[in-house]
Amino acid sequence: MSKQIRSKVLPDKASVNSTQEASRRVPIRRIGRVGLHAGEDSVAVEEPLEICLAWPEPGAPDSDPARQGGRNIAVTMRTPGSDAELAVGFLFTEGILKSVDQVAEIIYAADSGNRVTVALY
Repeated sequence: MSKQIRSKVLPDKASVNSTQEASRRVPIRRIGRVGLHAGEDSVAVEEPLEICLAWPEPGAPDSDPARQGGRNIAVTMRTPGSDAELAVGFLFTEGILKSVDQVAEIIYAADSGNRVTVALY
């Protein structure tokens, strides 16, 4: 049985995730037996992803955990898409998370499509 993690997805972020391409076409020159030939090829799209961690401060009122204690954990390069899963998986493999039950929600930054905050209970 898997746990559903609630994500706060901004309206413009939802459209970016659904239409963003994992690759793009670029012009190239191929060298063949008879010389150079113009053409196109596919290359992977890579962008940085900043993974942040947030947690409730002891004694603080029960409010939005992303607005309480927190810090940047890592910046990694990735093909855009599935950022929430990548962030949780990264934190798990680094030993920061022991269980998905520790995750309250995943928040996409309003100012950047390249930052997610994993908020803990």
